[in-house]
Amino acid sequence: MNYIEKFNNYNNLINNDIYHSKIGASNILFIGGCRSIVYAIFFEEICKYVPYFKHAQFGFSVIASHILDLLKRQKTPNVCFVFENADFIVCEQIRNYNFLNTSKSCEQNIFNNFKIKDSCKIIQVPNLEFRYFYNEIKENEISEISKIGEIKQKNLKRFIDHCKKYNFNNLAMYISSKLNDERLFITFNHPCNNILLELIKELCDNCFEQKLLEPIINILKRITIFDNGDHKTIIDKIDYDLGLNINIK
Repeated sequence: MNYIEKFNNYNNLINNDIYHSKIGASNILFIGGCRSIVYAIFFEEICKYVPYFKHAQFGFSVIASHILDLLKRQKTPNVCFVFENADFIVCEQIRNYNFLNTSKSCEQNIFNNFKIKDSCKIIQVPNLEFRYFYNEIKENEISEISKIGEIKQKNLKRFIDHCKKYNFNNLAMYISSKLNDERLFITFNHPCNNILLELIKELCDNCFEQKLLEPIINILKRITIFDNGDHKTIIDKIDYDLGLNINIK
């Protein structure tokens, strides 16, 4: 399957105020940044092969908050439809997008702007945004390696704590153990497949009590949407000096 084409199809649906690729017996809505489109693609693949999800006959929708913001789009009947027909909402933490905010601490949010079903399960996931490479954290031309190392560790702790806050403890452990052995992010807000896969595995386990087995995991490893992008944060010599494996490019 051409997953880039699938990603672009979702982009087109969102741009055209449609959002859903399929309406099912149970409907799941993903809301957040561009990562949410990738989560939907992962989930669609899982629903093809895992009996529990296949039998649930899921429908799939995505709302990418940044696209609606760029288009200056307000609530439309189609936006209301996907929220109000969702049986599951998988949401990143959105706090600066008015009616699309997913935090109840915001004055305007999805909970007071839409008639979400009482039975709808809200699944909050961490925002996979992590500045670790030198070229993403350098400030005022900081060049002292000790200072750069301190910033890296501070950002790492903040990111790990963020993952744990939403009960993605296995994801936090994976990041801590693989940080210097694998490339985890293409850019600070575009995770590699390995990180996205860990989040999806834990989501299925935590929220649906379904452990993904090796055959489906091997299929999901092929979803390398961000990995194949033209724009990649350039790794600096300082990153290698601070412990990054020299084979990571």
